[in-house]
This record gives sequence, structure tokens and C-alpha cells, in this order.
Amino acid sequence: MIPVPLSMKKLHNRGFNQAWELCKVISKRYRINTDPFILARNHMSGDQAHASREQRLTRLINTFRVNPKSLDRIANQNILIIDDVMTTGATLNVMAKVLKDFGAQSVHNWVILRTPL
Repeated sequence: MIPVPLSMKKLHNRGFNQAWELCKVISKRYRINTDPFILARNHMSGDQAHASREQRLTRLINTFRVNPKSLDRIANQNILIIDDVMTTGATLNVMAKVLKDFGAQSVHNWVILRTPL
């Protein structure tokens, strides 16, 4: 199980990653391994929450990168991505593609809230 990562700049500004906080609770309750360092996120200016679907998809190109030390934690694994809010699903789709490109067997998304676009 992995959280949707924040960029280091956004993490520093906010002080915490809400998806990671959810992962810790779910991991403990259901005894699922979790790791916040499998994927990293490059910083993008602006806020994804106020972008259109097309802007979201364009902005997410090359946003996520795999930690080279985590390759064995991806290959042939079933991975669960945790996020607090989903609007279009663009972030989760891009993350799933990156993980599958690095050999994940399957990728599933758990989201707490769904917002209208």
C-alpha cells in the first residue's frame, strides 16, 4: 500500500501528507505493508484541484518517479494506492501506469471522497 505522494515543497508547506496518514491507520488495522517512498512526486506550480481534466492530464506528465531502491517492492506485486480525494482520477491513473510500467501485477485505488469536477 502506498499513499499518493506530495512534492517535497508541498509536504514542507503543509507539514504532513494526508494520504500517508490514512495509510498508517489502514496498515495497522488491516496489517497491510505500506511504504511512502516507493514513488516520489516532482513539484508542479499551481493547484491540481483548480485545473480542468485536460489540464490535469497534461500537468501530470513526468510528475511521478520510482525510487530505484524500491523496484523489488513493485515487480509482480498487487499495489494499493491510498488518496483522500479524487476528482477526475487523473493522478491515480498516472500513478497506476508508472507502477505497471515497472512491473506491478495490479494496481487498485482506495479513495475516501469523490468530488465533482
